[in-house]
Amino acid sequence: MAFNAILSSWDQNSYVSVEYADAYFLENMGRQQWSDLDIEFKQGSLTQASRLLDSNPTFGNAKLSLFGSLPYKQGLRLPLSDNTTIAGTADSGLTQKSFDDSLLGNSETLRNNLLVGGAIRITAGVNINEVQEIASNDVSASSVTVIEDWGAVPDNTSVYTLIYPLEDNFKNAVCEFALEIAKGQYGEVQEAIGSGAVPGANVTFIPARVRWMIPEMFGTQIGISSL
Repeated sequence: MAFNAILSSWDQNSYVSVEYADAYFLENMGRQQWSDLDIEFKQGSLTQASRLLDSNPTFGNAKLSLFGSLPYKQGLRLPLSDNTTIAGTADSGLTQKSFDDSLLGNSETLRNNLLVGGAIRITAGVNINEVQEIASNDVSASSVTVIEDWGAVPDNTSVYTLIYPLEDNFKNAVCEFALEIAKGQYGEVQEAIGSGAVPGANVTFIPARVRWMIPEMFGTQIGISSL
């Protein structure tokens, strides 16, 4: 399966894009180690980190996924069912990459580019079942723009669900987990668990640093932002 970090898409296999991880490590420890990796290794490490988080039985607090059933079933556990969303219909300003809707102009709950990294899923009408990553949103224009072209220009039959992006602290933790995998340290821990050298350890072990960065993901909260 091709690498895909578009939130809530059926074939999503990473919570973080390579571009996001590259930008994160430019400002944090591990910069050289990450930059030394080729793109395929980066993609593989991010994919494995995302899948291992999903496989941990305490991850997400046993809440249901936002799109947990066909025809809209998502590829990864997040977003969860109580993630913030906006549901509406494309209204005007219709292009191959953008549309307007009055719901997107609410300055009390939205600000410019708050939704970058989130996604729009078309649930009825033109482009039904398509999911695109959000590139920008403009509150004064009540508009949203996606990164890739829609299959067709949306029209006023295009009913959408807009999914707020994951919080940066969660995506940063995925980056750190991916680097642990890339360095081979995670594999050594897993081998020790499998051999019984770490008594009582869970086979879906999450590194301490990752848990420290996102404790809410293993507690009672969700780690997804509405503001």
